[in-house]
Amino acid sequence: MKKHIVFPVLIIFFALLLGCICPPNDWEGPWPPWCEKGESWERPKTTQMGSDTNTGGEVIDPFEEIQKIVAPAKTEYDTNKFVPKELDYIGAPENSEKNIVMGAAMHDIWGKYCIGEPQICEETLPFVDSSFERLSDIGAELVLISDFTALYKGGEIVRPHPLSGAHEVSEAELKEMTDKAHELGLKMMLITNLYEGENGARAEFDNSIDSDEYASKAFGAWKEIMLAQAKKAQNAGVDYFIVNSRDMQLDSFSNRELLNREYGEVLKNTKENFSGKVCVWGTKWLLSELDYTVDADCVIEDYGVNVILDGASEDVNSVKDKWIEYFSTGEYASFEGQEIFQMILMPSYDGATKNGWIEPGMPYPAGKYKRDFKEQAIVYEGFFRAIEESEVPFYGIISYSMWWHNSLWADTSEGNAFGHSIRNKDAEQVFYNWAKAFN
Repeated sequence: MKKHIVFPVLIIFFALLLGCICPPNDWEGPWPPWCEKGESWERPKTTQMGSDTNTGGEVIDPFEEIQKIVAPAKTEYDTNKFVPKELDYIGAPENSEKNIVMGAAMHDIWGKYCIGEPQICEETLPFVDSSFERLSDIGAELVLISDFTALYKGGEIVRPHPLSGAHEVSEAELKEMTDKAHELGLKMMLITNLYEGENGARAEFDNSIDSDEYASKAFGAWKEIMLAQAKKAQNAGVDYFIVNSRDMQLDSFSNRELLNREYGEVLKNTKENFSGKVCVWGTKWLLSELDYTVDADCVIEDYGVNVILDGASEDVNSVKDKWIEYFSTGEYASFEGQEIFQMILMPSYDGATKNGWIEPGMPYPAGKYKRDFKEQAIVYEGFFRAIEESEVPFYGIISYSMWWHNSLWADTSEGNAFGHSIRNKDAEQVFYNWAKAFN
């Protein structure tokens, strides 16, 4: 095809894509992959990803189809099993008298996602078995999975963009994952993410509006979401269910009486429809301040590691002392009689102890970050030593999070080499060592 023909065709092709429309039936050029003849100038019929309990649909999405053309999926990934190794700068701990449940979260994406270099698109579902098997190999006993939904400010629930990597997990997919986890002796924990991206919660949910009316509308939608999620988790056999959202957090409203009332109803409704353990998630300050949390079976405490470690040097004992200091405040006493999980999120780039979290699913300019698996491992070692010495009766820990395969992309490509996954990094060995010590 000659150049003067090719360029107009490409322009029309991508214009149709952006408009989500189809050409007329007598169109003689190449047909867009999301169209069928006979649907001239109609929007394509798209439904929710997978066999979903909300829609019962199949994946038919124009953006998904076009990505197969412009960004074909990479097919070769490292999914090899974990092989223990010695770290010359950290020795293995002695056996502990504590029995700490070792948990790990899978990276909070689901479905197909395209990040980093344009030609790299990945999917999560093919890596469930190998990921869970690796978790079992390193001594994990619990796996945390993030599901996704979105919240419309008027109270209407909307779904995330299907290319964002923030797909909603279908009941069938959740049951398949839970069955695999149970087969390997892993407990399954579920949290629901109010996704911030395209068509997600942050586009429609405004944290700056701090009114009781607005908060009530938001919780009205969240109650509906949590009720559906609790039923889905129950049918799938999930063991732990978290009633708070990640990403966009409804805890931001200042009216504590309203938060106690609304979250109390969420907790009550969840327990009526879910027979497993119901958890709350947040900082130790917020969770100890709110009264509704006393009715939860478990507490997941989570705070920024760079704030906790402020002033620490890159030394195991210095890091341990900072964690001990964080654990020694009185808030943890409020959780007496509940299963207390401590979450840790520590990236693997040079300076992460001071600067904290970065988005792992992003491309970064050459030289902006430098891999530092040793710094991440040192923070994990100091963390576990603090857990060992602390008087807080921790039930378990959750490492946030694990990538869906072992491959680490180039430093100028994607941030999973810099991010908080410990998979295929030195901190994974530290996790393994302490899993053996605690159990």
